[in-house]
Amino acid sequence: MKVGVYTGRGSAAPFVIKEGNNKYSGIAIDIWERAAKDMDQAYYYVEAENDLDLAIKDLKDGVYDILIGPIALSEMYYKDVDFTQPWFLSNIKLVQEKYNNENDIIISLVKFIFILTGIAFLMLLFNAVFIKKSGDSRLSIVKLVSETMMKLLSGKLSSIKLSSSSRFLPIFNTLVILGVLLYVFMEFSKLFTSAKDKVLNIENKKVVVEFESTPLELARKHKAVPQQVYVDPKKIRPNRNVKLDTYLQNKRDFVGVLDTESSMKYYLNSGNPKYNILNMNDKTLGVETLAFPIKKYSPILEKLNRQLVENKDNKIHEIIVAKYVGSDIAKNANF
Repeated sequence: MKVGVYTGRGSAAPFVIKEGNNKYSGIAIDIWERAAKDMDQAYYYVEAENDLDLAIKDLKDGVYDILIGPIALSEMYYKDVDFTQPWFLSNIKLVQEKYNNENDIIISLVKFIFILTGIAFLMLLFNAVFIKKSGDSRLSIVKLVSETMMKLLSGKLSSIKLSSSSRFLPIFNTLVILGVLLYVFMEFSKLFTSAKDKVLNIENKKVVVEFESTPLELARKHKAVPQQVYVDPKKIRPNRNVKLDTYLQNKRDFVGVLDTESSMKYYLNSGNPKYNILNMNDKTLGVETLAFPIKKYSPILEKLNRQLVENKDNKIHEIIVAKYVGSDIAKNANF
């Protein structure tokens, strides 16, 4: 059985990793090899075209019997080939520089200290003036305020009467304190969520995407401004990603890199120190359903589908994915 290995125009890692002449590893390769072993199916690899349209045409024409790689289910190809059972859900997310909010926190704390000091001063002044005025209605408000402020500023708090039988003051003070606490809570909530809010808004912002890819279509759907990057398969270097490098070289111009979660996770965990400042956002902006294109009316399709489902149910796919990109993404193989 001839197995075409598809890597696309760029790096197909972690789904397909070329290790030598017709020698491969990766999520898609391991999932196929496990299924082939369980079916006792003999096969050999041939390198497929890096243009998916051409690779599908070759599959239709019998150059190979099945295509292995990160290929999404697509209705446009069903007239020429069949697809196996899906074996992975590939989330598409945004990667960008980690948000450092330490300076914002310090500035906010200083601002809150000034605000709280001012409110405390005004409350103390109001309480003292209110109590004195209620004790002697003939006293001038202006005189009371000026005298009380002088005592407050000179530190003579002991000379200011701060208790009253009036029911108004306790209620007023309680409402002011609750209002201040609510304001502080809302401001800090906005501070700690502002990073995610900024990240998720890609409308009218430039994002790095791979040339003619699903992330490109997704960027257009979200009204972003995509910057397409062509990745030459012959110039791929270990632990390096052209899209991430393009973003790092022009961080002021781009909001981030839009790509599949698995691919980005593979490079972020590759040990390359330059990627340590990058972070993947939690929100999924789109999903690709990956499956293997196979020749129309293939005699092994039904058997292969049963084996893929069995291996998925037995968590074998999940174990394979975890080997390359970690357990947090492995759940995408267990849908």
